[in-house]
Amino acid sequence: MGTQSASIFSQWLARRAGLLGLGAFSDLCDASGISPLTLRRVAESGLLDEIDRSARAWLARALKVPLRELESFAAGAGPSIPDSRVVDLDRPPAASRPELAVADLARPSPVPAPPGRGVPIVARLSPGGDIQWLDAAAPRDTPRIPVRCPGVPDAFALAVEQDSPPDLVPETFLIFRNLPASQLAPGDIALITFSDGAPAGQSVLGRLAATSDGAAAIAAFAADAVKPVLLHLETIVRAARLIATHA
Repeated sequence: MGTQSASIFSQWLARRAGLLGLGAFSDLCDASGISPLTLRRVAESGLLDEIDRSARAWLARALKVPLRELESFAAGAGPSIPDSRVVDLDRPPAASRPELAVADLARPSPVPAPPGRGVPIVARLSPGGDIQWLDAAAPRDTPRIPVRCPGVPDAFALAVEQDSPPDLVPETFLIFRNLPASQLAPGDIALITFSDGAPAGQSVLGRLAATSDGAAAIAAFAADAVKPVLLHLETIVRAARLIATHA
């Protein structure tokens, strides 16, 4: 792989981790089971040669992409994996595991976390209701709140600023967990990133009004929101449900 291709893969790796709520480098290490030193070498070199195929499989699982596509892209033999390509091998369809829907509805109570191991803060909500994603270029500097959510290793937080939109308490943190958009239910407070033609897409925070015919309507928490935003499920790159708050 050339230097340019390695750089492209390294940038994609950081972006992909942030997109999945793995805002801190240690979160991706935890999710993949790869040591920080080894994973840092992979991130800096853009090469998968540092790890064997078993470890690559766990990395692909954590990044929610097929292993062969990850290897092909890293080797410079395949195209970049788009944000909309999400393959969650850890979440079987609800039809095959009826108890999954019940488990996903659980809102675990946050418990104290050791220093540096709390829920990462990956974005802020501006007074106007816009989502401002934090720069993930330096994962070790990612701010965290001193709590964790048992059973939800990929939990992430959104900071609510002062003069926040209605229905939100300023200077609090909203804690989310990722899940397939099809598992959102009316009444859920959700953070949704969708494709609008721009490379980074667009994100909206609000209360889900309804889901039907392959689309979701979300009443946005934004100062200029007049009516629910209608999103077709195939345009949703990432969806997350509110599971807890922290003052």
